[in-house]
Amino acid sequence: MKKLLAILFSVLMLCALMSFTTVAAADEPTIVLSIVDELEEVNAGDEFQVEVNLENLDGTAGLIGALVEIGYDHDVFELVTYFDEDEEMWMPSIEVGSKYNATSNKYITFGPIDEETGASKNCLVNYVRGTATANQVRKEAHFYTATFRVKEDAVSGTYDLYVNPDSYNPKNFALYGGGYTEMAIANTSIKVNGSEPTPPECEHEY
Repeated sequence: MKKLLAILFSVLMLCALMSFTTVAAADEPTIVLSIVDELEEVNAGDEFQVEVNLENLDGTAGLIGALVEIGYDHDVFELVTYFDEDEEMWMPSIEVGSKYNATSNKYITFGPIDEETGASKNCLVNYVRGTATANQVRKEAHFYTATFRVKEDAVSGTYDLYVNPDSYNPKNFALYGGGYTEMAIANTSIKVNGSEPTPPECEHEY
């Protein structure tokens, strides 16, 4: 009986600890990636959007700088770009949240795009507002939305779109008044209905 009670007590303690951890994690400043319109699957050639939100910033001093790069499989997806006649340059199909772009585009920098082909090897938005005042700091959830296209020869499967760990750094999230904040990460994925892989040739001889 004592052994049974000890096991029951251990299970209850574990459940309590898990509940506490879940609640605590929910309050952490978090980078949240999500598929717009909650699409669960796309076909080869389709375009879809990924939204980047910076959530649970209410407990911080507010951001004056942020950098998030979406990582993706380059054999499956490509970042949609277009040629801007006024700017005379290729631009990504990225919409930055109004609170991060309230004054001027000069505070937003994008990842490099090939000047001849319009191809981009990354999807990166960098927000810098080092001269921000207390009224200009950002606690807005929506950072940016990027448009992707499924390549025509993409192989069917479920693929992740994620915060690129190679470019993530707590110092990418600068706080008003000095200091930085660690961000938790919530990635996303989508199912692709593309071309089927060619089955390997049978090596047996009959």
